[in-house]
Amino acid sequence: MPSPFLPNNNAPGSKKTINDFRGVFTEMIAKMTPAPEQKQEGANNGSKLVESKTFSNNGLDTSSFTVCARVRPMLSHEIERDDDFVACVEGRGQQSIAARNNLETMTVCTPKINFRGKPTLEKKSFSFDHVFGANSTNEELAEVVMKPIVERAINGQVGVIFAYGQTGSGKTHSMNGMMDHLLQSPSLFNENISLSFSYIEILGSYLNDCLGPNDSTTRTSSDEAVAIGETMDGKIVVRNVSSHDVASPEELSTLVEKAKSIRSTAATEKNATSSRSHGIGILTCKDRKTKIEGFLYVIDLAGSERGQDSKGHDKDRMNETKAINASLSTLKDCIRARMAASQTGRGGDTHVPYRRSKLTLLMKDVFDAGCTRLCSTVVLATCSPLASDVAHSANTCKYSSPLCGGATTKHAAATAKGNMMQVDKSDPSLWSNAQVVEWLTSTYPSLVDPSKFVDGL
Repeated sequence: MPSPFLPNNNAPGSKKTINDFRGVFTEMIAKMTPAPEQKQEGANNGSKLVESKTFSNNGLDTSSFTVCARVRPMLSHEIERDDDFVACVEGRGQQSIAARNNLETMTVCTPKINFRGKPTLEKKSFSFDHVFGANSTNEELAEVVMKPIVERAINGQVGVIFAYGQTGSGKTHSMNGMMDHLLQSPSLFNENISLSFSYIEILGSYLNDCLGPNDSTTRTSSDEAVAIGETMDGKIVVRNVSSHDVASPEELSTLVEKAKSIRSTAATEKNATSSRSHGIGILTCKDRKTKIEGFLYVIDLAGSERGQDSKGHDKDRMNETKAINASLSTLKDCIRARMAASQTGRGGDTHVPYRRSKLTLLMKDVFDAGCTRLCSTVVLATCSPLASDVAHSANTCKYSSPLCGGATTKHAAATAKGNMMQVDKSDPSLWSNAQVVEWLTSTYPSLVDPSKFVDGL
């Protein structure tokens, strides 16, 4: 069956294809989506974007999920090919419940040809905490969502960021940018904190230590193989994974580059260097005074693939695709269940199936509603801008947008009535060191010596 995006070179009177109306669709999408503000030379446009997002009500203030979307720009070879066009764009100027709730929108425009042979657009908008358009940079993304979870880890808590989307949609580019942000983070490299770094990849049910003395895939003994397990007291233990002390940005950069070079990649229909495993960077931040450890997980998920994307795979590639899609499905189930468990009156009867896969088992702190430490998680949905990928982009947004609490119909209805759930300021897990000291000294003035507290914790 011919692709609806390929031009029709048959005799006159033949059925028109979507690409035959490429110029018409491009003009229609341009009219429906106002153009982004032009960047002025010499102006600090990045700071303006960061400020507009940072001062919204969608900050990482709770032990929950912040859901973002990012659409990549068209690549040079896609522009030169001249047989596709942009159909997934950052939404702007939307006056809706989502907009009033400080949510942002991603708009997916599906081009179609009706029964009369006329071009039409099916437009659908999805709400997210933050949306980053094709002109956004990794620096802007890191400043908005990465910086807060780095602070979580420094303060003895858990910060997690992972990208989800089809292969070739920009996940690895975005996650590499987040790793680069760590190298430039002044709060990490100081005399009060000791750092250690590990990097593992998960290929189905198999785990590999990308920073081990030898490639884990060559190990034959089960006693040497990397393994994830759960102890009797519920703690997750990763066995036979090397941990490397880091004292400078240069040392961390060397380790990151080594992990990138070892991680499994292969050519697919959509991407010449598609990641065939889930890559997980684990940065442990230990306070030298209190010995309290915080953890930062930077996770680059393997890309989801449709049947059309994998039709040319051999047996090995197809088995990889099945394992990847199965683990991503479990991840989505766990996030939905965790969101349901966080709702009032639902925590006791909601099962979170994090033991179904190695990936979600490793992320137990993210999904365990009874976790004793604060865990903030950023979900980044990455989308291709191309009209030929519009079905996959819509699917990515369809599954990720509901994870944003403000994007659900029930939540939107509550917001319209003024019943939106706010951050619980009486929750001690959200207090700063100064707030803890203030509460203790006011409640037990004769029993507490504020000088005994460690600054910054």
